[in-house]
Amino acid sequence: MVGSWNQEARLGHDACRTPVAPSMPSRPRFSSQYFPGCVAASRGSLGRVRGFTLIELMVVVLLITIFAVIALPGIARQLDARQARSSAETVATLYRNARLRAMGRGAAQLVIFNAGQLQLREAIQGTTLPTGCETLPATSCTTTNWADAQPTNQLLENYDATAGGQITVSMTNLSGDAPYAEICFTPLGATFVRATNAAAWQPLTQAPRISLENANGNGTRRDVVILPNGSARVKAQ
Repeated sequence: MVGSWNQEARLGHDACRTPVAPSMPSRPRFSSQYFPGCVAASRGSLGRVRGFTLIELMVVVLLITIFAVIALPGIARQLDARQARSSAETVATLYRNARLRAMGRGAAQLVIFNAGQLQLREAIQGTTLPTGCETLPATSCTTTNWADAQPTNQLLENYDATAGGQITVSMTNLSGDAPYAEICFTPLGATFVRATNAAAWQPLTQAPRISLENANGNGTRRDVVILPNGSARVKAQ
């Protein structure tokens, strides 16, 4: 009886114990002691890693040089064409703004083309009005004295369309190819032209053309066409 009671008590005591999780076996460590062949193979593969040889580098540099030489002329032509196009757009914008300024401000606007150099002048009252009112707008293209240093006009803008001689600029006006032309815009939208600063003004009935192309002959030629209504457009030739 006593032995049976001790056995039951021991079983009940074991049942009340907190269960303990079994311990996990430790992870085996890689050691050259156990795997000498793997370590030797790893060290041997690292020792065989190498970079590029001198011949391989020279071949790469040679290929880059060949591609650059092939692409360089095309890049130069693109840059030349962009320069001529940019200059043509600036010239056309100068004429457009002159026309819009004449109608917006109520003052006659004169654009002078002289061998690739352009000037924008505005007609003003000058000394015909009291002091302080000299810069008030004047509306006439034909009666304004447009000569330099005259009180009846003021210089607004200068532009060199030749870009310092890099672009060849020519103009075709009423008398054919000529290095000089004056085009004047009135506030009412009329456009006048003359071939010299001493000639009589005539209504613009034709379409003068300003041609711009690179001096080295590369790229596309651009033409700025001034239409009889005073607007200006850029055309590629």
